[in-house]
Amino acid sequence: MVFVVATAAVAQTAVDLQLVLAVDTSGSVDQIRFELQKRGYVAAFRHPRVLQAVRSGPNRAIGVTMVQWTGPALQVQVVGWTRVGEEETAAAFAAAIERTPRQLFGGGTSISGAIDHAATLFPISISREPPRH
Repeated sequence: MVFVVATAAVAQTAVDLQLVLAVDTSGSVDQIRFELQKRGYVAAFRHPRVLQAVRSGPNRAIGVTMVQWTGPALQVQVVGWTRVGEEETAAAFAAAIERTPRQLFGGGTSISGAIDHAATLFPISISREPPRH
């Protein structure tokens, strides 16, 4: 699950996208499935095409963080906001994901709780109204 968000820490350095990567740790996810989610994100940030896409915008970088989630009130940010724009920063972010242990176990499955938590990472409220021209 991936959420696009804005954050003051990342916004201070120009990036083309702010991204929240969310790892499901609910009761239906055993350790094998948990590791599979992490390995997918690690492989992505180590893949040359992903880095090429990251660098394709005008700022040539994204801001990204990772959270683990389960029930409505059980979420934790496990990898802090990171600016990824070079092979070294992508590799460092992948390594941070790889070494992050599971911090939440069991509980219900609340995707809306994960989304609500991701929204708390916004430094300001975001208007849901379409822009006026």
